[in-house]
Amino acid sequence: MEQPVAIGLDPAEGAFQVRGAAADRRDALRRRLRRSQVPGFSGRPEPCMAGMEARPGAHCRARDPAGRGREVRLMPPAHVQPHARRGKTDAAGAEAVRGAAARPAMRFVPAKPAGGAPGS
Repeated sequence: MEQPVAIGLDPAEGAFQVRGAAADRRDALRRRLRRSQVPGFSGRPEPCMAGMEARPGAHCRARDPAGRGREVRLMPPAHVQPHARRGKTDAAGAEAVRGAAARPAMRFVPAKPAGGAPGS
């Protein structure tokens, strides 16, 4: 199986859906990870771009892979939804995130730094 160049992560209650695409946009990765498996998965050596919806917990998750050499792109959920091709499932959400992150005109949100609120 080819190494993915773009990965979409969609968090659910107990697991993450992960979808990866190769350079020619074919599916290269389809996995479901428990929350405890995500840090180990983020530590894999191959460089790639990872996309996630910018939700409250995503900023913490974005800092982990970013420190390991991956380019992390956070997007507002309202901008990801038009890229969904089928029903509202976690797997379809991960594919929509992967597709939206690869768009050159997509608006990305910077990951918030670790720590408390500014000035506190």
